[in-house]
Amino acid sequence: MVSINMELSQLEISDRNKTLIDSFMERLEELNGEYKKLNAELNEIGPNDQTITALIKNLQLRLQLLHKLRDKLKELQTQSTEADKNTLLTAV
Repeated sequence: MVSINMELSQLEISDRNKTLIDSFMERLEELNGEYKKLNAELNEIGPNDQTITALIKNLQLRLQLLHKLRDKLKELQTQSTEADKNTLLTAV
């Protein structure tokens, strides 16, 4: 959970990437809801292999989703930087 929160805190949101981030955040919210249900199940039924495995997979999915988002944002930033360079070269 700490790793996931650190990834979220490092995201830079701009007008250009807001839609992308919003869609990823919606999916994260869905996974968070599922995690809460699994956690409640764990508290009600007690620890069992199936619930614990599902909780771990949920956390792994959230972390993978954040890594994909970070990679996509880096890609967008690179594209933007290269477009800016091309604009400057064209202007000269």
